[in-house]
Amino acid sequence: MARKPDRFALRLAAICVAAIALRVLYVLTFSRHLHFGLDAIWYELVAGTIADGKGFVDPAKFYGHGLVVETAFRPPLYPLFLAVVNKTIGGSRTTYQLAGCALGTLTVACIGQLGRRIGGTTVGLGAAALAAVSPALIGIDASVMAETLYIPLIALTLLALVRACERPSLARWAVAGALGGAATLARGDGALLVVVVVLPVAFLGSGRRSRRERLGAVGIALLGALVVIAPWIVRNQIEMDRPTLATLDAGTAIAGTNCATTYSGSRIGSWDEACTHVPNEGGLTELQLTDALQHRGVQYATHHIARVPLVVAARVARQWGVWAPANEARLEAVESRNYGWQLVTWVFDLVLAGLSIYAFVAFGKRRKLAEIAPLVLLLGAVTLDAVLVYGKQRFQAAAHPALLVLAAYALTSLMRRARQSRAPVGPP
Repeated sequence: MARKPDRFALRLAAICVAAIALRVLYVLTFSRHLHFGLDAIWYELVAGTIADGKGFVDPAKFYGHGLVVETAFRPPLYPLFLAVVNKTIGGSRTTYQLAGCALGTLTVACIGQLGRRIGGTTVGLGAAALAAVSPALIGIDASVMAETLYIPLIALTLLALVRACERPSLARWAVAGALGGAATLARGDGALLVVVVVLPVAFLGSGRRSRRERLGAVGIALLGALVVIAPWIVRNQIEMDRPTLATLDAGTAIAGTNCATTYSGSRIGSWDEACTHVPNEGGLTELQLTDALQHRGVQYATHHIARVPLVVAARVARQWGVWAPANEARLEAVESRNYGWQLVTWVFDLVLAGLSIYAFVAFGKRRKLAEIAPLVLLLGAVTLDAVLVYGKQRFQAAAHPALLVLAAYALTSLMRRARQSRAPVGPP
């Protein structure tokens, strides 16, 4: 007897078709209005050196002077992905954007599956539909930035964690850890995903398990992450003489967010590119420049420790869209984004936040917060990232796999209550 088609799968597939259509339309419509910043250009150039067989080399020295100088500026996974696209499809910016649309569709599918496991079929389809039309995710998928790959890896990690909680096994915890490690190789922030989300869930995961079994789950998840990350760390030890995840990515972040312009004024809690330069930097190696920037940033923060609480509050407020949103949208428009689109994103994200709070309260009243522990911990990790580094609305997108599922759950609950209130009262 033929097996009936899965109605959820068919509906999710239809949502994914709509999602990729919207993203391609955005690329074809908005690309000429986008200003691609230095980050996107760096990823494109390094993808080119990898595709040409030169590997991870400093693009400025290679294309400017023909010198092959190894680099660990940023984590490697996204430029490696672009290099594969370059070799198989083409190396134009539009091609990279369309490949990002495919990744964004994967994000929609994963969020739909995650929602289904958290709240059932309706929640899953609702979460996928919200992800399909999310302005933040659409903008990211066409940005030629690391978040294009980072967000689907976060969604996959959450899905793996929920599956592992449902039926714990060492293999499932290892997969969750490995996906967290892959996210770390896409963006350094992924280290917080491993430490704040994966490992605590492995320890606290559902089911009656002994302390030894819990520690075993933590150990295997950590091992899975390390196995994925280790080759890049070893490569950097050999080529750069330092076992690091990234060099200047960390240095510019620390210096650019701990300086006079980001401790007061209109940029408080943000990042300033003007603070990421030192005298005679052209004569410094990548590691020397990194050390100089980190030292200056840490020294500034130490000397202005009294302002740190206010700065941290501003970072978190920027991250969650409640600090000068119009100004923040203007600042972020220089990085593969459109000012008007950023404002639309801000409004959409505020609605998501409100619905997510409603869902959190609903789970709390039912005493079932443990069911959404991975989602809540992800929100904590994204907030902690702002505390430690700096806040930007686009970084909030890392929390979208959690926010979209919670919002879909809230909408489903509200619609159910509305139907019940309209239903006629029958005889006892």
